[in-house]
Amino acid sequence: MNNLELLSLTYECESSLGKSLDLQEMAREFLKVFLKRTSALYDVLFKYPQSGMIDIVEHKGKERFYDLVVKNLPIRLGEYEIVHVKEDELFYYILYIPLDNHILTLVYNENIHIDIHTIANVFYSLRPKIDLGINACLEHQRIIELNKYLLEQKKVFKTQALRFQAILDQTPSIAVQGYNKHGKLIYWNKASEELYGYTREEALGISCGDILIPKMMQEQMKVSFDKWVNSGIKMVPEELVLQDKYGQDVYVYSQRVLIDIGDGEQEIYCLQMDLRHIKMTEAKLKKSEAKLLAAQQIAKLGNWEWNLQTNEMLWSDEIFRIFGEKPQGFIPNYDLFLTYITPSDRIRILRATIDAKKTGKTQRIEHKITRKDGSIRYLLSSGKGIFGSDRNFATIIGTAQDITEQKQVENMLEQKAQIIEQIHDSVIIMDLKGYIIEWNNTSVFNLGYSAEEIIGKHISNLYPKDRKHSLLKIFGKLNKYGVLRTEIELKNKSGGQFYGNLLLSYLKDDKGEKKSIIAYVENITQRKKAESELRRQKNMMEYRAYHDELTGLPNRSYFLEELERTINRVRRSEGLGALLFIDLDHFKEINDSLGHKHGDSVLKIIASRLEEIVRKGDFVARFGGDEFTTILEDIKNMDNVITKVQQMMEILNAPITINEHIHYLTFSIGISLFPNDGETAEVLLKNSDASMYKAKEEGRNTYVFYEQDLTRKAFERVLLATNLRQALNEHSFEIYYQPQVNAITGKIIGMEGLIRWKHETKGMIYPSKFILIAEDNGMIIEIDRWMMQEGIQQVSQWYKQGLNPGVLSLNLSIKQLQAKDFISILKQILLENECDPGWIELEITESQIMNNPEYSIEILQQLSDLGIKLAIDDFGTGYSSLSYLKRLPIDKLKIDQSFIRDIPTDKDDMAIVETIITLSKSLKLEVIAEGVETEAQKDFLIEHDCLNIQGFYYSKPVSKEEIQEMLEFPRV
Repeated sequence: MNNLELLSLTYECESSLGKSLDLQEMAREFLKVFLKRTSALYDVLFKYPQSGMIDIVEHKGKERFYDLVVKNLPIRLGEYEIVHVKEDELFYYILYIPLDNHILTLVYNENIHIDIHTIANVFYSLRPKIDLGINACLEHQRIIELNKYLLEQKKVFKTQALRFQAILDQTPSIAVQGYNKHGKLIYWNKASEELYGYTREEALGISCGDILIPKMMQEQMKVSFDKWVNSGIKMVPEELVLQDKYGQDVYVYSQRVLIDIGDGEQEIYCLQMDLRHIKMTEAKLKKSEAKLLAAQQIAKLGNWEWNLQTNEMLWSDEIFRIFGEKPQGFIPNYDLFLTYITPSDRIRILRATIDAKKTGKTQRIEHKITRKDGSIRYLLSSGKGIFGSDRNFATIIGTAQDITEQKQVENMLEQKAQIIEQIHDSVIIMDLKGYIIEWNNTSVFNLGYSAEEIIGKHISNLYPKDRKHSLLKIFGKLNKYGVLRTEIELKNKSGGQFYGNLLLSYLKDDKGEKKSIIAYVENITQRKKAESELRRQKNMMEYRAYHDELTGLPNRSYFLEELERTINRVRRSEGLGALLFIDLDHFKEINDSLGHKHGDSVLKIIASRLEEIVRKGDFVARFGGDEFTTILEDIKNMDNVITKVQQMMEILNAPITINEHIHYLTFSIGISLFPNDGETAEVLLKNSDASMYKAKEEGRNTYVFYEQDLTRKAFERVLLATNLRQALNEHSFEIYYQPQVNAITGKIIGMEGLIRWKHETKGMIYPSKFILIAEDNGMIIEIDRWMMQEGIQQVSQWYKQGLNPGVLSLNLSIKQLQAKDFISILKQILLENECDPGWIELEITESQIMNNPEYSIEILQQLSDLGIKLAIDDFGTGYSSLSYLKRLPIDKLKIDQSFIRDIPTDKDDMAIVETIITLSKSLKLEVIAEGVETEAQKDFLIEHDCLNIQGFYYSKPVSKEEIQEMLEFPRV
């Protein structure tokens, strides 16, 4: 149609305004409205209302109607044309009115009798306005199309921008920054965050000079930036040293791009590659090259290359040094190289060269060279043929090492070997396992074995059977220290004793690795025999001077000296010691009736029993006649003394049978403590002697402390100790329970089991009165096990009743912990009572753990593996090592009540408690404070995040009936 469009008024008369219309629809709608508003045409069109406004040929369909109009379009158009058409037995009139770029058509059937010429004239007269309207519609359509295109392009640009930004953000190796013309950062990708440490939020809006550029570079960079923005002088790509957020140097390769963003505005984008790894690699390479050069210098090893075609050679710097030449004025070749070889070695070098050319295998040869200065050097040279492109050997490469010093050492060793064969000491060389590999002439003389007999045998063959164990110690010390000096005892070939001064050390190779063991043994057999005899005589004299001839015990002189020394040691350590003065009751009657010889036999037996009783570190002596003395050192308190005296009397009172005579002996013992009862040997002896006579006055067969009050307490302890066994047998013990609560909620989270002794005459006895006695006489293990049995049975019963008692804490003594069957018995008790190990917590004091921390760690780990919780009781009162504390498998620290008692008045105690709480948190341990009695103490602990408490503030220890009532009816 030559870009002409047909606009029909009749076909789409019923189209409504407001829709999204195409070009034809817009034109039609315009004309409909226009015609309604044009009165002249309106009158014509609506003159025949009975026929409708314009007939719509609905039944023909849109395409069919369009074809009708196009098919009958006149070839030429004047002002207008009317065509009479027959279609499907119907007659139509088609009015064609040409416009500027369109043809307006009006179709009607013959039944509508209107003046078509009048309509044509009206249309033609309105042609300019119609054209204007249609063109306005077309322009509106073009605007809509343009806006649509612009929107689509905007989406494309936005997608491309997002894609480009995502690419930049996901490129880890390129840091990108964008700057405006003022030098402010407007873009900062993720790689920049990683490289410089600043987040995008921290960087944007900041001047580059404020965060990246070192001060010394800022002015130069500002000038270059301004020249590019204002004058167009580009900033060339370059390596820069910038700074990150933490002040560290950052090496980058930087490329800048200037972008014109319109309206005279420009932005600069920097693309930077991190050079740190490259710089590190360069530094490592330089370091490696320097190391290689240094290694060659140290090893005196150089490398060379011989071109078989040109006969030229390339030498490393070390080769030049070995040959005594300078690289600047010397061009090496093979012929020149041969002039340095000593005549005796030249033939060997030529043979090795021929073999290298023939086989390509590495050739190695030792030879000598003569430098120009006449000095001779020993070299170890190696070479190997390298194939060329024609599969023939084209090059030989190799190394040369200056081994002159090594040769000198070898010569020196040969001389030393000769010396070793001639020296007067035995020189024995062994491998690292102790097998003999060298045996000099002096060894043959001293020990009787020839080299053929002994080489290949183990050094232990020279040791007596009862001394072989010492060899293991000797090798152990040698391995630890590298050298050893000691005296040894060997046996010679004839079985005789040989004594020697041994110097033992390792022989090492040039790498410092142990290769063998060398022993120098000086013969001191005669000297040792002389020393032994002198020592025997001296010891005999000293022994007789300081020991009782009858019993063998230290005598009075030895005792007095030792007492003075012990007093001084106790004074320095601020400890406690005891002096026991022991007198045999009625011994005179034995002497008088049975004779002194019989009495001496009795004294020997008593002395033997006393030696068996005393601990290591204590001291026993015969003071004279029937009197003995004992010094007890490093005792903790009076209870230790009483326990020891009771054990002593029990053993001494045992019957003595001599020649069918049975003696039931008794003893009177006087006790003085130092420094309490005196600080000199004289005073202590006087007081203990007086106490001994006091014991005799009180009927003998007893002991008396010098301080009378101690004596009374001692008898009370004896009585309690006697009753302890009876109490255990008669079930006089009972467990009281003290709740452990959450300080905020008041809810019971657990309880501690505390033993009580219901004495038939003394009433309720607290553990502080009898636990130490039980520890001294060994009954603490039985009491502990009774506690475990009763406590575990009770807590299991509560859980079975549906109650929630929490965790039951039981105190554990160190003796119980050290018992071999402790773990097995505990497992049995748990099993018998169907008790979950998590319901039980065992407390052990800090001081007990530190007595033997390594053992404690081992046994406590076994308890922890069972699922039992572990707590350190009285924490802060001992001397725990933090290194051990970290290793202990514990769950809880229990702050001792001594630190809680004076809160909040004692600032020191408050500081200590705060420290313990902080320590427990850092070690991820629970913490509980005991001895809490006031509101202020509770508030202080809550404030410092110690929420678990135990003490009278909540409840005193109560019976199992009372605690059960608390569990059944908990208070808030």
